[in-house]
Amino acid sequence: MPPRRGIGGLTCCGFLIRMRQTNSPEVAPGKCESPPLLLDAEVVHRMALLAELRSALSAKCVDSVLVRNRRLVLRYNNPFAPSGPTNPTLHILSPDHMGIVTTDGSTYSLPSGQKYSVSDPATAALTIIELQGTRRAV
Repeated sequence: MPPRRGIGGLTCCGFLIRMRQTNSPEVAPGKCESPPLLLDAEVVHRMALLAELRSALSAKCVDSVLVRNRRLVLRYNNPFAPSGPTNPTLHILSPDHMGIVTTDGSTYSLPSGQKYSVSDPATAALTIIELQGTRRAV
């Protein structure tokens, strides 16, 4: 199956490859800032916390997608860190824009830069709705 054109690049096997106007990949040698790798147990814990926030947002009719991220290094002699799981994210979807929420295991980091305790996902969800205006008519 040939790659399909997606927004801002090529879509291949569900992954988006961002391209510059010259149709070459957007990675500059030596300038790649790699996210830290996480242990599988930590990824599962963070995914569960983001799933709680996703449930709170769904209760308010806000669409979101929980995304598990993984760094993939294709060269065996690459000077960057090895492949592995990285921080999962929750993408908040609205007609006008998209926001991304992350967690460090103790707080939610909202797109606005605010942080809320993971013990209160309902308050974080209400803040996201107010700040991004993603509430839809029920």
